[in-house]
Amino acid sequence: MFKPYLELEASLNYMHPHNKAKVLSNSFMSSLLSYNPVKSLREISEIYRSIQALKVIADHLSIAKNIPIRQATALVEDAIRNSSLIHRINN
Repeated sequence: MFKPYLELEASLNYMHPHNKAKVLSNSFMSSLLSYNPVKSLREISEIYRSIQALKVIADHLSIAKNIPIRQATALVEDAIRNSSLIHRINN
């Protein structure tokens, strides 16, 4: 249980300490309410890592194409929604 918790903690280093503490404590407590707490904590950690990765990708796209970050974020989200991988998963 500690490994996924520490992985989540490491992936939240960009956050303000107070917000990080809230996310960590809420994630830990909610995972304990699930049928499989370790799996739940791993999934929460994966979601936060994915969100962070999308922000980095959008930032790079914004710089590369010289477009506003909001527009880049929308392009990344749209590309993911329309990707063949997502279509295969949903069908």
